[in-house]
Amino acid sequence: MMNVTIQEVDNFFKRGLAEALSLAFEAKYDRTLRFYDEMDIDTIGFMDIIILEVWPGDNVQCHSLLQYRKKRSLIVGFYEGDAPLLQPRAPLCLKNMLYLNKRSPMNKIRNEILFAWNENVTGNCEWVVPNCKTCSHVMLSKQQQKIALFTIKGFNNRQIAGLMNINAKTVSAHKHCIMEKFNIDNNADLVHFLRRNIIDTTNVSHDAMGHHSGE
Repeated sequence: MMNVTIQEVDNFFKRGLAEALSLAFEAKYDRTLRFYDEMDIDTIGFMDIIILEVWPGDNVQCHSLLQYRKKRSLIVGFYEGDAPLLQPRAPLCLKNMLYLNKRSPMNKIRNEILFAWNENVTGNCEWVVPNCKTCSHVMLSKQQQKIALFTIKGFNNRQIAGLMNINAKTVSAHKHCIMEKFNIDNNADLVHFLRRNIIDTTNVSHDAMGHHSGE
């Protein structure tokens, strides 16, 4: 029995992938797959295959939960559009990730996963021990974290500058630096990335700011 988690919001793709992998592993390796919807600290250590969605910025940021994954488990990252850049500064938890295009034919996806899993379990590929304490993953400075929080609340650069008592050009420069750190090349992807990864700890609302500024 093999344990698999598919962290994918597209249920149609998720069901098709699960069916394809179940048939493929049973036919080639006589292995039965058990699928889990949730991935947490209690289950990740039992997962043989971990399948994730990969969005711009995800390939260089810390995924702390993955440091507890099973040795020689396979991580698969599905992306859409352009392939994520393979970064020498990628976090240790993603060093062995198999990147696959979500729009590839299912038979190609199936064969790539079968091959990668076999390479992992037979020891033909390098195993990098994931450890957040020794990892050089990308992080935001305290200033950048504040700007990120205000950005996901909908504030523009001028409003953020007013809230932080800095120049609007400084805000713009920090945003550009964040985009460079995470290989994000447009504002829409930046906002999407921040909304998924930044925890809101502020008490400032956009409505309150708009009322206060008379807008």
